[in-house]
Amino acid sequence: ACHVVLHSTRDVQKPDRFMSLGQARDSLARAARLLVHSVADLNQLKSFGLVDNVALFPHGAKLPVNPPSAAAAGAAPLTIACFGYLLPHKGLQPLIEAFIRLRTRHPELRLRLLNAVYPVPESQHEADACRALIARHPEAASGIELVTDYLAEEEVLARLAAADLVILPYQYTQESASGAV
Repeated sequence: ACHVVLHSTRDVQKPDRFMSLGQARDSLARAARLLVHSVADLNQLKSFGLVDNVALFPHGAKLPVNPPSAAAAGAAPLTIACFGYLLPHKGLQPLIEAFIRLRTRHPELRLRLLNAVYPVPESQHEADACRALIARHPEAASGIELVTDYLAEEEVLARLAAADLVILPYQYTQESASGAV
């Protein structure tokens, strides 16, 4: 049996072509199950006549095994975290810029960026641009941790759980849901 997980069902209009899952309707109808992450995606597939094999499959998140204690959290500086692949539409540069402005008034703030480089040139360019932006602001750089390597799931969960706030500053995307969430 073939199960298909669709992270986006929206049509894509590029200058040189139009792409729609409606064009693959017959093939998608043969799948045992189409899993989508939002009601909007359910409705999009319904508009193509795909109903019987479609199911809502919301993204979930594991809780950390050992969440930080309230006492330990109170002793640490306020930490803002971000997670996900390092791609231009993820909004890391605007987040870094906002943090730099906040840090001038709140020097105790910390920014933890857990954003792995994705294996496409745009991701490496974005990582380089983020590093350059941080380097241009040495007064804030000491409060910014940029991790571009893949980390084990347990380590990511622990580092995110230790933050006071997690921000996913997405810009425009055609995705219906984020695996980072």
